[in-house]
Amino acid sequence: PVDAQILKEIRNRERPYRFQVDTLEEGYTRLVLTTDLSHYRRVFYFRENKLISPGHYFARRWHQETTRYFRFLISDPRDFNAFAAEALDQFVDSLLILLEVSPEARERLAREKIIYLLCHTTGEMENITGMAARGIYLVAWDQVVSTFNCHRHEVAHLLMNYKLEHLSLYTHPFFLEGFACAVGGRGGKSAAVIRQIGAFLQQSGFLTYERLLDINRFQEVDPTLSYPLSAIYNWFLLHHLGVESYLRLYRSHGGDTPSLNNIPRNGSRLPPPEAFEAFLQKHEAFSTVAFPSLWPDFPPLMEAHWGSVWEDERWYYFRLRGSVRMIPSRPVGKAFRSREFHEIFPDVPYSGERYYLQVSPEEVKLYDFYTMALIAFYSNGLSPTRQAIREEDGYFRFALPRKLFAEPLPQMSIAQ
Repeated sequence: PVDAQILKEIRNRERPYRFQVDTLEEGYTRLVLTTDLSHYRRVFYFRENKLISPGHYFARRWHQETTRYFRFLISDPRDFNAFAAEALDQFVDSLLILLEVSPEARERLAREKIIYLLCHTTGEMENITGMAARGIYLVAWDQVVSTFNCHRHEVAHLLMNYKLEHLSLYTHPFFLEGFACAVGGRGGKSAAVIRQIGAFLQQSGFLTYERLLDINRFQEVDPTLSYPLSAIYNWFLLHHLGVESYLRLYRSHGGDTPSLNNIPRNGSRLPPPEAFEAFLQKHEAFSTVAFPSLWPDFPPLMEAHWGSVWEDERWYYFRLRGSVRMIPSRPVGKAFRSREFHEIFPDVPYSGERYYLQVSPEEVKLYDFYTMALIAFYSNGLSPTRQAIREEDGYFRFALPRKLFAEPLPQMSIAQ
């Protein structure tokens, strides 16, 4: 849309402007608005004299896939795989339950589908959204546009709007981005990893949530810090208040102008700070990687040249010589190409690896190449207490939740 101030100046004849109309192929038309007083430019697309979304034009020949909740338009089919699509469907199911969306509304969403444009390049993103971003939810068109094949964060924005139905034009970013990060992660990091970073920021005192309640100060803080901290606090609110009260609070901090009120620190709107601190202490195991003091005293589940793995009802316990790659029993098709894999292993052919467990004396990372996300993470630089990841015998010892893996480890092929 055209910015309100510029539109007002044009209507009052205070700003010179120019229209350019281009006739495109297949009955499409492009209208370009420019102004003489700045580099301001807006582009609109039409078909048969009706306004359409830019995505409608640019993705008109893209490959299509349909799932329970999504209609995917895919620029390069090598970026797409059925496992990522299934993960998104499962995410939608879980979030609809969390938000207490009615069965009728769930079925309507399944019928009408979420439009998901999977771009291959940031250039395509810029053509469709006007921004060279990795992903965005276009509210005006109800479309998710992303270079990530499983962008839960942007889908979370859409589903929150679907639940609220009657929307404000603006929502305080502490809630807007905090909710989406709390349930959907951000920028190739899972929600659990983002919340873990947020918990560290609060507990270390490096950045506290009170600073982010002022909208101007929120915007001054780098999103790599403000978003995770907002995420863990919104996660706390969801658990402390319950969904119904949380949604009332979320809605109360929206408005029809960008000038939103700051969130009051005290009073009845937010829980007391002590409640948040107690939540963090009670749930101190926000880390997606654990370092148990007691190790299993029974034979390992798996043992090979790369190390050993034990399991109990909740955890896999790893004793590794170094980093390992894991290929599922039912790997992704040969057409899929993992960009993240080739960034890490530029000279290694991709053979359908789903997980990469990267270990070093300072960090443990678990990547899911199929969904393009870091799903477990520990760093001594982002922990209040340093852990001895590598023992004196040279092995790396730690534990990961079993639920992180889509299938039991013994069914996968593991190699260094």
